[in-house]
Amino acid sequence: MADVKPLRLKSQKSKGKTTHTNFSDHLARVIVDTGLLHLDGYYDYLVPLELQEKVLPGTRLLVPFGTRTLEAIVFERVPMITSSGFKSIESVISPIPVFTDGVLKLILSCAERWSANPYDIVKAALPARVASVEKHFPKIDKRSDVARNKVRRVFYQFSPLENEFHSLSAMAVKAEKSGGVILLVPDERDVDELCEAFRILYPDTVYARLDSSLSRTDRYFNFLKIAQGEVPIIVGTRSAIFAPVANLQTIILHRDTSESYYDPRSPGWNARDVALIRSANESVSLVITGHSPSSEVARLIESKWLSATAKRVRLNVTSYAQQMGELLPNRIFAEIREALRHGPVLFLTPRKGYSASITCSKCRNEARCDCGGKLFKKSAGSSPQCAHCSKEFPLWKCNWCGGDRPHLLGRGSQRFAEELGRAFSGQSILSSEGDHILKDIPARPAIVISTPGSIPRVENGYSAVVVLQGNQFFSQPDMRSHERARAQIFQAASRVCSGGKIMLVIDSSHPITASIARWNPSLLSSRELVDRQEASLPPYYRSVQISSQPKEATSLIEGFKKSLTNKRLPATTRILGPALQTDGSVKILLLVDLRDAPLLLTFIHEFMRRRSVSKKPALKYRVDPYSLT
Repeated sequence: MADVKPLRLKSQKSKGKTTHTNFSDHLARVIVDTGLLHLDGYYDYLVPLELQEKVLPGTRLLVPFGTRTLEAIVFERVPMITSSGFKSIESVISPIPVFTDGVLKLILSCAERWSANPYDIVKAALPARVASVEKHFPKIDKRSDVARNKVRRVFYQFSPLENEFHSLSAMAVKAEKSGGVILLVPDERDVDELCEAFRILYPDTVYARLDSSLSRTDRYFNFLKIAQGEVPIIVGTRSAIFAPVANLQTIILHRDTSESYYDPRSPGWNARDVALIRSANESVSLVITGHSPSSEVARLIESKWLSATAKRVRLNVTSYAQQMGELLPNRIFAEIREALRHGPVLFLTPRKGYSASITCSKCRNEARCDCGGKLFKKSAGSSPQCAHCSKEFPLWKCNWCGGDRPHLLGRGSQRFAEELGRAFSGQSILSSEGDHILKDIPARPAIVISTPGSIPRVENGYSAVVVLQGNQFFSQPDMRSHERARAQIFQAASRVCSGGKIMLVIDSSHPITASIARWNPSLLSSRELVDRQEASLPPYYRSVQISSQPKEATSLIEGFKKSLTNKRLPATTRILGPALQTDGSVKILLLVDLRDAPLLLTFIHEFMRRRSVSKKPALKYRVDPYSLT
């Protein structure tokens, strides 16, 4: 949350005299869409008098740059000491400022935080321009100082049976009384749910949505309405965190554990951390909501940077350990049958489909495609299919022994449906997963099988919630598996009715049982934080993941190690790798203590700039990726 370091100041020098003679006494200081990391600084340009009323912070220009004409964004106007040698702005693309001063500062902060070219952040923040839309916005925005209210930063945990979207809409309406609100959710389906909540509960509320489900025209139209100060509440996905909201006072971010908040492109900024930066930069209140926090948010709660609020309740939770890999332990059947007498029972499964992988029944050799991908089955009647290239094998035979009987491993939701249908014959079976997601179901006895994030709502909740193969949720290979499992199981448990029972098919000693029973995710997250800190891993360490071609990986690692020896890298830096990836590239991982993170990021930025100057192939890199595996 430190102050932003200024970018290097540059100017575009002109070899000859400029063709204009009348200029403003203030230069335009801009960043330019050069597409090159080593040309990522500020540049100063002369402003012709006829354009000076239009060249405001946040407006888009066309400027001469070398032999090209490129797009640029105005960051500020600065006094001109001399006009000698400066080039002049060619034209103003649009007189409508697309960013507030706060967003401009945020862009620079993010460029520094993720070792990026500022214009890469601009492209993520700014929807594609539709010129015809701009005729509806003739006025030029005049900015004024904003009065700040008391800033609060809190993690709000939803209670069992609480409708998250109704609560989120209520939070936004209440916060809007003090000023502008940005309300972020992970995906378009969540945006739809929020819009429906506003329509039902607060039909007179003025809000705009910003997400990829909109057409280019509608998205740009909504963006300009926001930029003009016409909309007090913004509902959107990842990039909406950069929305130029007038008098912004509150940011609400729902379910920060979602991978959807991470931009898939280098350098991989994520909306949660951008929200943290914006809250600090602009003294804006921040409310993070969910059933269980990410490890990063859990650390901020421990450090008191965020407070936590939750309604403490006691739930009826029992664990049932599997003895021989059976679907359901014998003890659980009577409990499920009793629950089915009163209403629907939810079964949460760790994966969709029919089977996760296939082996040969004869020699147990793993079935793989020619491309190297594992084979799996989507349904009972489907042929084995490659997880990578989707090639089907209707006449599959083992490459090793020639056997033609596949052995299915890793039950998926459809296979669970088959087995549960046999175990509870006569019961209605409903499935919600993948492309077939049920929104609501009637409150009558039924077996409802769902994958995480696809749970249908039922009035007054499920009579019981059963978490199948609980250990599978926690045993994924990536570092986020425990965090993700905790959030998924808490969310499923929140759908149980008052007095209903939660049954976890998991080892009886697993702490998730006590954590759910007391509705307190910190019983688990605090343990995970201790383990992460002792192992020198995020969130206590910043990470940079670099992908290269195998032939260059060794020299890169040797160079990083030499930089560590020569103290160009912080002493706390750990260099891990190289590790071969499925796409043929090699991954190198750099980890550094948070206190030394600015030094590492400065090093990475300079390293990438020098590669750009020397015209070496660009390396893909991600700062604090969602997962280190």
